[in-house]
Amino acid sequence: VGVCGKYSGANWEAFGNLSNTGFQAGYYKDCSSTSTVGVEWECSSTQGESNVSFGYKIDMTEAGNFVMKGSIDSTGTINAVYEKKMFPFTLSLSGSMNHYRGINRFGFGLTIG
Repeated sequence: VGVCGKYSGANWEAFGNLSNTGFQAGYYKDCSSTSTVGVEWECSSTQGESNVSFGYKIDMTEAGNFVMKGSIDSTGTINAVYEKKMFPFTLSLSGSMNHYRGINRFGFGLTIG
């Protein structure tokens, strides 16, 4: 059981979700036609954990055919994704690092179509 809502303006969006297992709230803002930044706060009552994330997105599909996305959160995890469109493929490179826990993950993907 829960309730959620979203409110948006010309270049921003705020949302919230409240349920019996916790809540999530966030805010995103378009800084320009190619960049977006945002922040999210998640709290889980079942796991007793809370996490705050800050993220960005740079969309250069018109100029350079690539998209970059990334985030950093309160647990020390840094994420990044780079997507390059090369007709008829899309190459994706991703990485996630957490120095506190000693966890590093890297990957790549190829989308056809």
